[in-house]
Amino acid sequence: MQIESDGFILHTRPYKETSFLVDVFSKDHGRIKCIAKGYRSSSRKKISGKLSLFMEYQFLLRGKGELKVISSSEEIGDAVHFGGERLFVGLYLNELLFHFLADYDPCAKIYVKYHELLKLLQSGNSYSPILRRFELLMLDELGYGLVLDSEYESGQPVLMSKNYKYIFGLGVTSILNRSEEGNFFSGEELLGIYNNEFNDLLIDRAARRLLRGVFDFYLEGKQMNSRELYRQYLEGIRNNASNVRSIK
Repeated sequence: MQIESDGFILHTRPYKETSFLVDVFSKDHGRIKCIAKGYRSSSRKKISGKLSLFMEYQFLLRGKGELKVISSSEEIGDAVHFGGERLFVGLYLNELLFHFLADYDPCAKIYVKYHELLKLLQSGNSYSPILRRFELLMLDELGYGLVLDSEYESGQPVLMSKNYKYIFGLGVTSILNRSEEGNFFSGEELLGIYNNEFNDLLIDRAARRLLRGVFDFYLEGKQMNSRELYRQYLEGIRNNASNVRSIK
């Protein structure tokens, strides 16, 4: 069987002496597990280059089983470069897709929005509102969509003046008082998230808190390595700033 499709590399890990095991997010076929034979050898790199994250490729994949062999990979468009905080956002996106995409389940809308978000990360423009919309789209497309405008038991509409708790796997229920932490929200926050009002900083923060809890719930204990890497990155920045102040 032969597959030709545009796609991105989500994850690679060494395999034997000269190869990689690769997870490809393909435009037409969803996630595909592959072997990149010889891609770690210097001779192969001279011929076809290396497999890079965040770069769109045109892949030719071959093989009869579920695990395909990357026969060729040609770069499409210009190289994508971003660093600092934006690099960790890109790693976070890849990790979400790696954990949640099913093999051979086409996700055309997610693919298009993922590609757009990578370009936005490179542009230097604000990315947080688009990232929140991508997370919500991903949940919708994969069957985990959030109902934020009505209570899951009574069906009563969410009101801006009331307080609510989001129960993972079920939905929204009203409460008398809410905490500022965890999965407690005002009606105003929930409706703001529902209406994609992420240019409002308070709504964006509430959405980040809600979506982190939702993804953690469905990850069922699996760790997001990108979060830990980002935490270490921020800790390094703080330590450097402290050292500079000490010198002064």
